Amino acid sequence: MSEPVHAAIHGVRVGLWCATFELVQHFVVYGTSTASSESAFWVGVAFVSYAAVGGAAGAALNALRPRPGVATALLGLAATIALAALNTAVIPTAWVGLLAGLLAYTRWRWPGAPSRRRTLFRGLFFGALSLVGVGWLVAGMSAGVFVDADTPRPTGPNVVVIVMDAVRRDHTSAYGYDRDTTPNLAALAERGTRWDGFSNATWSLPSHATIVTGAYAGTHGAHDEGGPIDPSMRTLQQRFGAVGYDTLLVTGNPWLAESNRIGGDFDTRVDSWGRTLVPAAFQGLSPLRAWWNAEHDKGGAYGVRRFERWLRARPDRERPFFVLVNIIEAHAPYHEVPRPSFTRWLGDDDLAGADALSEALLRHHVSSSGAPAPSELPRVRAMYDGAVHAADAVLGGWIGALDTYGELDETLVVVTADHGEYLGEHGLWGHLHGLYEPVLTVPMVMHGPGVSAGLGAGPARLIDVAPTVLTFAGLPADGTQGRPLQDAAPDDPVIAEQYIPFLPSPAAAGLVGDLGTVNMRRRSVRVGTDKLHVYEDGTVKRYELSVDPGEHAPLGAGPATDALLLQLDGWARSTGIAWPDGAAGSAGAEALDRAALRALGYAE
Repeated sequence: MSEPVHAAIHGVRVGLWCATFELVQHFVVYGTSTASSESAFWVGVAFVSYAAVGGAAGAALNALRPRPGVATALLGLAATIALAALNTAVIPTAWVGLLAGLLAYTRWRWPGAPSRRRTLFRGLFFGALSLVGVGWLVAGMSAGVFVDADTPRPTGPNVVVIVMDAVRRDHTSAYGYDRDTTPNLAALAERGTRWDGFSNATWSLPSHATIVTGAYAGTHGAHDEGGPIDPSMRTLQQRFGAVGYDTLLVTGNPWLAESNRIGGDFDTRVDSWGRTLVPAAFQGLSPLRAWWNAEHDKGGAYGVRRFERWLRARPDRERPFFVLVNIIEAHAPYHEVPRPSFTRWLGDDDLAGADALSEALLRHHVSSSGAPAPSELPRVRAMYDGAVHAADAVLGGWIGALDTYGELDETLVVVTADHGEYLGEHGLWGHLHGLYEPVLTVPMVMHGPGVSAGLGAGPARLIDVAPTVLTFAGLPADGTQGRPLQDAAPDDPVIAEQYIPFLPSPAAAGLVGDLGTVNMRRRSVRVGTDKLHVYEDGTVKRYELSVDPGEHAPLGAGPATDALLLQLDGWARSTGIAWPDGAAGSAGAEALDRAALRALGYAE
C-alpha cells in the first residue's frame, strides 16, 4: 500500500474516532431523550465529514514520511481544535481529538497481528455503540408514555404551565409596552386574568424549581450553591401523575433536567433544545448547521410540533393532562430566532454586526466579559424585543395547538417567565446577578375554565403557581409556600433570593455593574412600592419605587426600613431559611450548565 494512501487511512481513523467519542460523550451527558430524525441525519453527516477531513489531512501530511503516524495523530488534534474554535468549545473538544489521535497513532505504531480476540472486541464495541444509537433514536422519537387506561380518570381540567424564558414584564405589549412584542400574550390576557408577576430568583434553575414545588429557593435547595430539589418535596408532575394525569415536559432550556428533579417524573419529555443537538455536538459542523437551520428555530416551533404529535397519540383523549413548557427564544443569544422577528425593530443601519453583538451579549452573560458600550443600548433593546416577539410567536403556536385539538376551553393555561433581563440597568446585562426590578418583574397571565377576565389583585409570584394550579384542579396544595392567585392581596410581600453563583470565568467577579462583587448572597423584600435589599455582609438599601423606579437612590434608616426588615426576618423564621454555611459553587451545576450551553452552540 502506498504511503499517501496509508496516511489517508489513518487520517480517516482519526476523524471517525473524533466523531465516535463526541457522540458517546453526549450519550453520557444527555441520555436518550434528545433524538429526532434530523439529529439522526446529522450523525451520518458528522461521521462522513470527520472522516473526509481526517483522510484528506492525513494524505496531505505524506511529506512527513519518517513518522507519518505521529504526524497524523498530531494533525487530528490540531484539526479538531481548529474546528472546535469555530464554535468556541476548544477545551472539551480538544481531549476528543487528542484521544482519537493517540488511538490512531498506537494502531499505526503497534498494529499487532490479526486475532479473534481483537475481532471479538471490535464487534462487541461497535455492536454496543450501534444498539445505543438505535435506542437513542427510538426513545427520542417515541410519542410518549401514557397513564394506563384502567387508572381512574381525574375530573380536573387540563393544566398547561408555559414559561417564556427571560421575558421581562415591561417589554411585553400585554403590559403596555409601546412595541407590539407579545400580541398572543395580550390576546390571552384579554380573555383571562393578568397580574403583575414577580420572580423569586434571578435565573432558570431556582426559578423553575420554585414553579414546580411552590417553594422558595432556600427551601427546595436547587440553586447556585445547592443540588437537586430536596427529595422530600413533591413536584407538580408527581402530584398530577399520582392522580392519573398524563404528564409532558417540553423544554427549550437544559436546566429542566432529570438530575435536578425539575425535569424528572414526567411520563414524556421532549428536549426541544436538543433538536439540533448533534450538529452542535460535532463542533466542526457549526457553520453548516447555521446554514441548514435557516429558519433559526431555537426549538420552539419543533416543540409545538411534538406537542401536537403527543396530543394525536394519546389513547385516552378524555384523560386530563399536565404539561410544563419552557420557551427559550427570548434568552440570549437573541439572533438565533426567525429573522423577521429578530430584525423587526432593527433599522437597516443596525443589521451590520448585529449577530456578533448578540453573541457578545451571551458571552458577557456567561462570563461577564466584554460588556456592550452604552451607545449599543438601542440596538440591544431592539434585538431583545425581537427575541421576545419570537417567543410570543411560539406561545401562539401552543395556544393554536390547544384550540385546534379542542382542548383550549378545557385547559387552565398559566403563562409566566422564570426571570427578566437586564438591558444595561445598573451596568448589568443578561441576568444571574442582583435583585433589581428588571430581573424580577415577569408576566403572569391565566386563562381557562373558571378564570374571569380582568386584572388580578396583588402581586403574582412564582411560588404561587403551584398552589394555584393545584387548587384549580381540586388537589391539595400542602407543602407549598405560596398561595392561590385568587387569594392575592396588594400588600402581600414579594421576596427574592440570590445565592453566590458559580463563575465560568474568574474575571466575572469584578465585572458586575454597580454590585461590587457577585460573591455575595442577597435577599430582597417588596411590599407595594417599598423595597428593601439585604446583603449577607449586613448592607441594607431601601428604595421607594413610586419615586425611584430605577432603584438608584437608596433611602436612609427609619421606621419603613425597620418594618421591611421585620417582614424579612419573619419570613426567614417561618420558612427556616438561613444563609448557607457551605462554600459557593456546585460542581454538578457548573458541569451541567457549561455542557448544556456548549451543546446549544452558545458558550465557551
